[in-house]
Amino acid sequence: METRYITADLEFDAPTSLDRVVAELEPEVVIHLHDRTGELHSVALGIAVEGSPEASVAHICALLERLSPPARHAWDQCTRRVVDLAFESGTTPKDVTYIVPAGLVRRLGELGLAIAVTVYRVGFYSGE
Repeated sequence: METRYITADLEFDAPTSLDRVVAELEPEVVIHLHDRTGELHSVALGIAVEGSPEASVAHICALLERLSPPARHAWDQCTRRVVDLAFESGTTPKDVTYIVPAGLVRRLGELGLAIAVTVYRVGFYSGE
């Protein structure tokens, strides 16, 4: 089985409501979590973009850059903002390299986003 890119998730937390952000992103995402625990509001969204991690990250940036001023204000209150890139490990090829170009890294930085990479064991997604 080949090592492969699976998807990107956008995860963020804030001490204030994130309903407006979720409402504006909802048509283009899958909501995994939209919850409040005590004073912390947490959201985890799946971003369904075919292709590469670079395409997914660029799409996430574009979605966030289009937020309305009230939604952007809520976004700016977040205490944690992460793009989590998911991969399934494999036995082939020997290695795989994905690049996030410098311009895209700058966009992530302007949005206050960190990058996480999660590697799932062989067969976790594919069932092999």
